[in-house]
Amino acid sequence: MLWWTIQKLKSSDWRVRAEAARVLGASGQGRAVSALIRALEDRIGEEGPAVIEAMGVLGRQAAVHPLTCALQNQPARIRKLRGKTAAEGAAAEYRPMAEALARLGSAALDPLIGLLRSEDKDVRRWAAHGLGLLKDTQALDPLVERLEDARSEVRQSAARALGDLGDRRALQPLVRALAGRDPEVRSAAAEALGMLGAEDAVEPLAAAARDPNEPLQLAAIEALRRIGGLRAGSRIRAALEAGRKTVREAAAAALASMSFDSASAESRASAAVLRGEFDAALREGPASVEALISALGSRDPGHRLKAVRALQTLRSERALHALLVAMDDYDRPVQEAAAAALADLGALAIPALLDSLKSDHLSVRSLAAAALRGIGDARAAGPLIDTLTDLRGRLRNESGASEAAQSAASALAEILSKAPAAFAEDDLARLAALGERDALKSPRQADGAPEIGRIGELARQELVRRGVQ
Repeated sequence: MLWWTIQKLKSSDWRVRAEAARVLGASGQGRAVSALIRALEDRIGEEGPAVIEAMGVLGRQAAVHPLTCALQNQPARIRKLRGKTAAEGAAAEYRPMAEALARLGSAALDPLIGLLRSEDKDVRRWAAHGLGLLKDTQALDPLVERLEDARSEVRQSAARALGDLGDRRALQPLVRALAGRDPEVRSAAAEALGMLGAEDAVEPLAAAARDPNEPLQLAAIEALRRIGGLRAGSRIRAALEAGRKTVREAAAAALASMSFDSASAESRASAAVLRGEFDAALREGPASVEALISALGSRDPGHRLKAVRALQTLRSERALHALLVAMDDYDRPVQEAAAAALADLGALAIPALLDSLKSDHLSVRSLAAAALRGIGDARAAGPLIDTLTDLRGRLRNESGASEAAQSAASALAEILSKAPAAFAEDDLARLAALGERDALKSPRQADGAPEIGRIGELARQELVRRGVQ
């Protein structure tokens, strides 16, 4: 019976009062509203959250005013019952009222907006929370104003409420909040931007993901995950390759959970590369080239190495420039893999590799010579001899000169032994002259590259065969 349940609201046992409130809320009967209001106004203790929730569940407009008053007067009540410091951590006192008001719908809009102007920070904070749950876009401007509130707690609540509201007009105010100085407000703004799901927020969130503040980084990564798409995924990939262990783990988990567009081979390849699944990317064939080239900008040398090896498998001319750049990578295995990939491109790579023989970086010259050796085209003979000549006076004074000279010598020996007839007489004469100069002789490398003197001997033999000497 409803009457008997109402009487239980007067029990001396708060547990009985709380259960009675829950039953009245579930009854859906209008008569229960006045009884719950009286319980709220007369005296309320541990059963308070149950009474307040029941009023929200009933959904009657008559509950708006008493709930608004209760929320407005809550600070004084807390001070009276629990002392002046009791407001700290008092979310359990405020949340039920704010959420009950939100359940009452549009009738609670104006009262909640009014509470945003309360002198008490907790009232403003929880009024913002209620407005976010209400999801009425008329609350947009009042909530944006609270982003400038004097109290951090209110600014945070307003930011999250704007995310709950889901109105894209909040994008720029939230981006400004994301760029502020308060790390907790910035984290709340990041969460809200993720809830909005706007692609325009990707770059500001990517910048936040690089911030030294770890909670902000984590919030930005989660927001990027919620926005989704390849662009957001690429920014999460960048976070995976930097930062603390917890940030890397969060980024890895975010990438693993994301779904990407699979309508085209290009998008499937891009998604696979972001996840580090290079075999899957290769299954998309030439459509994966651009995604693999993008991966060469990764901060993770292991990721770059796998991308170079995948490009070597594809042998695409589109990757030529990127592979040339990769020959100057700071990671030696990446450099060597790039040189091998260029060698596999064959004649297509020769002009670019000949230019690389003039590089200011001796390691690049060495790798270019190694790639030309792999191709074995006699068009490289003259430039390789020029390289060897240039290195003559640098063998003793520059680190790396000996290795570059040996690489050029090895390439010349390979080409000369396979196609001596393709060498011009002038080039053969230059090689023969170089071979006679002891200063140019370098020790054998571990891979068995021949001495320069040996190349000179091969050149002289070809000249003799031609009847020149």
